[in-house]
Amino acid sequence: MKDSSAWPLMQACKDISREIIYRSDEVLEVELLGRQVIQDLLSVFWDGAVTGGKDIAHKEFSGKAYLLMSSNYRHVFERALEKIKSGSSPFPEQYCRLQLVCDYVGGMTDSFAVMLHKRLKNG
Repeated sequence: MKDSSAWPLMQACKDISREIIYRSDEVLEVELLGRQVIQDLLSVFWDGAVTGGKDIAHKEFSGKAYLLMSSNYRHVFERALEKIKSGSSPFPEQYCRLQLVCDYVGGMTDSFAVMLHKRLKNG
């Protein structure tokens, strides 16, 4: 690309983007909101993952958080716990619990995460 005659134009566009677009109030607000959404969701679902498993009680906060996670992610996690109990897993239980939360929150689209956060935090 550097050998292209369009290189100066591309460089100018990058410079303008860095100086004006990425530093605009709107972009900064969205980035800060995104960080808060991710931190809050990780915190809520970590409470569920700490005690989560097939026999979790839905009356406790942690049980509610666990059951709110996608059944697909919970199923994979519960199978991993079974492997740990049978001694056929190379991973420690804590790793599997962290993976459950990270995979669930990381697999969310931005719009789903914001919508879920809004429902959980604003009632």
